[in-house]
Amino acid sequence: MHHVDREDRVIGRIARSEAHRRGLLHRAGCVVVRNRQGDVFVTRRSGTKSIFASHWDLACSFHVSWGETYAEAAERELLEETGLQGKPQELGGFVVDEDPDHLVVRVYVLDHEGPLQLDPVEFEWGAFMTQAEVEDKLAEGPATSWFGPAWTIYTCDTVGDRADR
Repeated sequence: MHHVDREDRVIGRIARSEAHRRGLLHRAGCVVVRNRQGDVFVTRRSGTKSIFASHWDLACSFHVSWGETYAEAAERELLEETGLQGKPQELGGFVVDEDPDHLVVRVYVLDHEGPLQLDPVEFEWGAFMTQAEVEDKLAEGPATSWFGPAWTIYTCDTVGDRADR
């Protein structure tokens, strides 16, 4: 993985386990999958996950492997975790720098009607939800550390999109 600073400049190469153990910033991302109605696919992470077990999350969240771009990682993980193929569009990014995760995160969106084929190692459950339902899940928690900031970027970027639907 890429060990990076807060401005996403590469400091060096690091193993995921070391990045997590030492609390070092590294590259990650998530993909918001939405359908024609503007509903967003939300998941509950598997209870066996080492970080954020059984927390609410988006359709796909990922780490960026060494030598891989954010966009390449988004496409790879989207296929592995949900069975979806496509080219997600980048919306923006943010930094999560608090235990248990230290991430420079990029947020992507993909329009897709489903169905999604969720990897049972990654997820316990998933479904398309309205914006109000997603916000209820975020409020009720628990949610991953990146879900809330990613949702803010998504909703700020797509306000005009939803008005046109």
